[in-house]
Amino acid sequence: MTKIKLFATDVDGTMTDGCMYYNENGTESKKFNFQDGMGFQLLRVAGIKTAIITSEDTSIVQKRAKKLKIDYLSMGTWKKLDYIKHICQELGISLEEVAYIGDDINDIELLSAVGYKACPQNATEEVKKIKNIKILKNKGGEGAIREFIEMLINNNYTNENSNSETISRPWGYYICKDKGINYLTKIICVKPNQQLSLQSHKYRSEHWVVLEGNATVIKNNTIYNLTEGESIDISIDVKHSLQNKTNKDLKILEIQFGEILLEEDIIRYADIYGRS
Repeated sequence: MTKIKLFATDVDGTMTDGCMYYNENGTESKKFNFQDGMGFQLLRVAGIKTAIITSEDTSIVQKRAKKLKIDYLSMGTWKKLDYIKHICQELGISLEEVAYIGDDINDIELLSAVGYKACPQNATEEVKKIKNIKILKNKGGEGAIREFIEMLINNNYTNENSNSETISRPWGYYICKDKGINYLTKIICVKPNQQLSLQSHKYRSEHWVVLEGNATVIKNNTIYNLTEGESIDISIDVKHSLQNKTNKDLKILEIQFGEILLEEDIIRYADIYGRS
C-alpha cells in the first residue's frame, strides 16, 4: 500500500464555504473551520508535509497558512499540477504519494493525477465524475478536510507501520497486531535491563497487561511492580515509563484508545538512549 507523504488542498470551497464576506467598510473576510485546522495538526504529528494551493492572492490565506504551520503555500497559481510536481521533485516522492482535495474545474487536472483524491459533498459535478475520487459527506468549510484526513489516517494510508510488522527499538521491539478506528493493539518486548523513555501522549490513553516477565512501571512518580496477568491504565497526558529490571524478556500487551493513534504522539521527558 502506497503511503501518503504530502497532503495538499485548495482554499475556496474546500477550506472555506466558497463564499465571500464583506463588512460595512468593504473589508473582505473568509470563514475557516476549526476542526479542519486540527486535521492539519494530525498530519504534522504523522510527519506528512502539507500544502495549500489557490488561484487567489490574499493576505487572509497567508495568515491562515502561517497559523496552521503549512509547509508549502502557493497563491495566484493556476497550474496547480506543475506546482505539486515541483514539490514532489524537492521531496523525492511520486504523485502516487500525494493526497489532494479540491472542489472545482481548476482542480480537475491535479485531482486526476494524484494517488489519493477527494472532494467536498458540494463540489461541482465535473469534479465528482473523476475516476476513484472520494466524495465526502461534509461540505467545503464544514469539516470536509478533517473528514478526508481522518479517513486517510484510519485506513492506514499515512506513514504508520502495518500490522504484524516487527519494529525494532533500542529497548527491544514491538509488533502491531490489530487496528481499528479508535483502538490499536501491540505486543511490546522490553529486553533485560532496558527501559522505555519517560513520556506522555497527547491524543491517546493506554492499557498495559503483563504477558511474560515482571514489569516496573513509573506513573506520575509512583512505582508499580506488575507480574504476569496484572495490568495498569495510562491516561492521556500522564507521564509514564516501562522498565525491565530482570534478566529475562518482558512482554506486555498494549491497547491504545483514542481518535488519533500515531507513533509520533510521544512527548519525551527523559530517555537513556538520547532520543528527543
